[in-house]
Amino acid sequence: MRCTVAVLALLVGVRCGSAPEEPPAVRAVAPAFKTSLDTIRGDWFIVASNPNPEIRNRVVTDYITYRFAEGGSVTKEITSRGKTERQTGSYTFDPASGLIHVRLDLGKAGVQLTSWRQLSADEAKTVHWKNVSLGYEHPENDFFVKEGSAEWQRREKIALNATDSSLVDPQRLSIGRTYRLSKETPLMPEVEPSDPIGAIERIKRMPAGSRIRVLVCTVRQSTPWYKVQAAVGPGNTRVTGWVNSIALLGQRLSVEP
Repeated sequence: MRCTVAVLALLVGVRCGSAPEEPPAVRAVAPAFKTSLDTIRGDWFIVASNPNPEIRNRVVTDYITYRFAEGGSVTKEITSRGKTERQTGSYTFDPASGLIHVRLDLGKAGVQLTSWRQLSADEAKTVHWKNVSLGYEHPENDFFVKEGSAEWQRREKIALNATDSSLVDPQRLSIGRTYRLSKETPLMPEVEPSDPIGAIERIKRMPAGSRIRVLVCTVRQSTPWYKVQAAVGPGNTRVTGWVNSIALLGQRLSVEP
């Protein structure tokens, strides 16, 4: 699984990988920073890793937010099209590893564990994810910025859900429908390739204007993945592969007849 997420890195930019490169906008941080329950406390907003230059490296104010409160309680908020889902749980600090461990109760979906590494007083990233009930786990590499911090003030903000309600929600594409892409989008050969290194070489870039027909939808780490048949290029060459819904954020998807 460690190498699998290297493939995901090409899809969403910096989500995860066996040897991920940090986003250009994330500055090098001295390793002397000491994490504690006090330093992680506050509201943390995800940094967009979508390859779209209009979105990448901006703080997303209405997508994924972790709220670390006093007493060890934490709330994760996931917003899509104006609707917010809240997951609650607890967090602890492991002095040996320097990691913050977050435990969320997902109800029927099981218990989720996420490990965080705080890079500075302003920045942090997730490094590991696991669904305890399902026994599914993988490395992770999502970057977050604390609200109100100096880094928060420095970065540009974007509200991905503050769009016309008539726009297509990339997290709710319908099976059997065809959509036209407005931005270049990566197409992955498999959602969990047995040969991740080889899969990297087979990733295709679908140019703006390409059409995708949704065949299957599966969910990984609360994120929809779509198996699609794509018509690519001037000759509408047909190829099949997987698209991460995060790679569709910020696009103006249109439904094709």
